[in-house]
Amino acid sequence: MNRLRLAGAVAIACALALGWLLWRSAAGDPWQEPADGAVAAGDVGNAAAPPAAVEGGEAGPPERAAVAPPARTPLPALDVPLRLVVDDLRRRADSGDAAAACRLAAEFERCRWLAAEANTFAPTDMLLENMLMQASTEGQAASVEPLVADRDRAKVAAAEAFEHCEGVAEPTASERVRHWRRAALGGHVPAMRHYAIGNAFRFDDLMEAVPELAVYRREAEQVALRAAAAGDAAAIHALAMAYLPGGSGEDWMDSGFRPFLAQVIQPDPGKALAWLYALQLYPGVDSLPEDHPLRLLPAREVPQLAARLPPAQVAAARSAAADHARGWPAELRAPARLVVYSNGGIGDVMREECEPGIRALLPEAMAP
Repeated sequence: MNRLRLAGAVAIACALALGWLLWRSAAGDPWQEPADGAVAAGDVGNAAAPPAAVEGGEAGPPERAAVAPPARTPLPALDVPLRLVVDDLRRRADSGDAAAACRLAAEFERCRWLAAEANTFAPTDMLLENMLMQASTEGQAASVEPLVADRDRAKVAAAEAFEHCEGVAEPTASERVRHWRRAALGGHVPAMRHYAIGNAFRFDDLMEAVPELAVYRREAEQVALRAAAAGDAAAIHALAMAYLPGGSGEDWMDSGFRPFLAQVIQPDPGKALAWLYALQLYPGVDSLPEDHPLRLLPAREVPQLAARLPPAQVAAARSAAADHARGWPAELRAPARLVVYSNGGIGDVMREECEPGIRALLPEAMAP
């Protein structure tokens, strides 16, 4: 569904924008290039799973040697109704298919958004009705008619989009989070990013996922580090923001919300500087616009941190950044599109990002 069709009228656009911001777990103004921009190679595919974490929070067994990647079964086409593939996706997710777990979780998130979006038309209906009632001339009434037509088209588009979800019961918050976690721990890089930043949790049903939130608190940093090690640009940006000490970066009070990842990570200026330097080493970053997040954040924060830290710590941060960069895949390129927020949050992973991608699982993935 093209969401731009749902924002034809001003009133509809306002309602959808408000609902979108409340639904997301991050706040602020996203930076995003047009949709035809290239996407970084690190933003698709799979990587090594993070160190195993058992329910008690203790580290699991160390990573094992690399093994041959398993055969990957393609995911269902995006236009196939969810009711026809949900059981197969669940079976595959339960058997350890990280891409299937990502797709299942992303489908549930999308259906949840579409269902909530249908409820945004009531205020618009009331507003347009009042405008028509108060119109004193034919000209005033005629000026409202295009807005009514836009509203009607938006309703039709929303109903058509939700047909994809019909016949599928909404999962519990716990189940949604478990699918994201299973995909992340299975080595799926976009799912790692989504889970690590905290986007698997939603405020309106957070209390239903408290046990999962406790598990997340113990392992979020390691998942984020593994995503960054795989070269995921958004995860690197989020880690740099999360490690920034208080008083640096965006004022949390101004942005309205502090991402869950930043809440579970202890501020560390040395680590923040290392990841900021890593952003400056990201392949192709110099060709990006100056206001791109991969350039903007280091340009703002590196001079301040480097001036505050001892020379030895600055040198150590540069060395760590070089180590990070050497471990990235050779095909990695800076993404022209990157949805991040001024508070360090990250945009949601969409269904399209759940394909296995160009990198298969190399080290044996841990069992969720």
